[in-house]
Amino acid sequence: MITLLKTREQHGLFGQIDAVRKFRTHFLLLASCVGLWAVQMQRPLNADVAWLLDAGSRWAHGQRLYVDIVEINPPLVFYDMAVLTAGTWSKAAYLAGVCAAIFVSSVWCERKWLAFAALSLPALLPFGQRDHLALIAALPYVASDRKSWPSGIWLFAGTALKPQLLLIPLFAALWRRRLDPALMVLAGLTAAYVLLIALVHPAYIREIVPLAMATYAGLEGSMGYWYQLAIILAVAGLNWRSPVAAGIIGALLSYALQGKFWYYHLVPAIGLAIYLGLAATAWQGVNRACAIALSLLSAAYFIRDPPPIDPIPSGAKRVLFLTPNLPMAYPVVFERGVENTSPYPSLWPVPGAANRPDILAEVRRTQVDAILQRCPQYIFTNVKDREDYLAFLSADPRFRGYKFVGNAYSFRVYRNPRCG
Repeated sequence: MITLLKTREQHGLFGQIDAVRKFRTHFLLLASCVGLWAVQMQRPLNADVAWLLDAGSRWAHGQRLYVDIVEINPPLVFYDMAVLTAGTWSKAAYLAGVCAAIFVSSVWCERKWLAFAALSLPALLPFGQRDHLALIAALPYVASDRKSWPSGIWLFAGTALKPQLLLIPLFAALWRRRLDPALMVLAGLTAAYVLLIALVHPAYIREIVPLAMATYAGLEGSMGYWYQLAIILAVAGLNWRSPVAAGIIGALLSYALQGKFWYYHLVPAIGLAIYLGLAATAWQGVNRACAIALSLLSAAYFIRDPPPIDPIPSGAKRVLFLTPNLPMAYPVVFERGVENTSPYPSLWPVPGAANRPDILAEVRRTQVDAILQRCPQYIFTNVKDREDYLAFLSADPRFRGYKFVGNAYSFRVYRNPRCG
């Protein structure tokens, strides 16, 4: 009897110790996420996130998505951002929402600190990008036993942002050779999402998809990041029996199928490789060296990233950047709180529409309509662009009144005194 009581007391003591350890781990993880939020708050948002927050705010204030706002991404990213910002569409709220998601996914993983490193280090620069959100959503499913139906909702919120990103959980499920509840929920929600787009956002299918198919190839992109690719493939090869390795292959296919080879498209593969390299029990030295190398390369991009160029004069309230290069306009206009008087994030359709005069005419008309409606005080063109986009708009006789006033950095600056 005495022995039984002692055993129960020991079990209770061990349970209390485990609870304290668990609380301490969660508290320190939460503190680390707060620190990550503070670091990101000191830097400008990346261009895509800044534009999407701006577009989402316009949508929330009555503009029509895919009609008044010409955006190539399907609507899930706007629903995600509405939740992550609690409807405020602000920088601080969005970064807090992403950090909260990192905390949740880290807690759901068996190796919590490794998960935190894998979810934060690769995306220090493109923080909160859609591919970063996909990594946050996919890691608990790929790397742990989180395969219940709630995990399917979490998976959908991140990996359904782009069709290519669905390959990450799909390849992990194929490796396991079983159809689990999370994957079934993901499939059902994805099918319902396609129906929602057709019913609620028909303009996306009617207008945006044909425009993207005709012009998106004109956006420049070239294969790169060879060091990262070699290291990622090494980690996947060393641990080919792991479902995380299968997820890495899915992430690499997503990177290739997107066809632009931009760094943030590689973030899911980098994050999964960092987690797998740090968690591997075989070839530990090589695996950890690979994970550390990927982490250092990601940190180097973050540290060396130059601040965005800001040519906007003090006191300006409405501006327009006539360029297909999104980072020329964003995040500057968003961080400054200045209105970008364009339905487009940039003139991205123009470079790919050289053989489509109908598209060029439509883009010109739409942009000039916005100028006449909102009357931007300043227009900026980039001297590094191959085309003179002010001349492009000047083919519309309604566009007039802007005079060259000087250069600022790599921009030509035009001002319309009637728009003051």
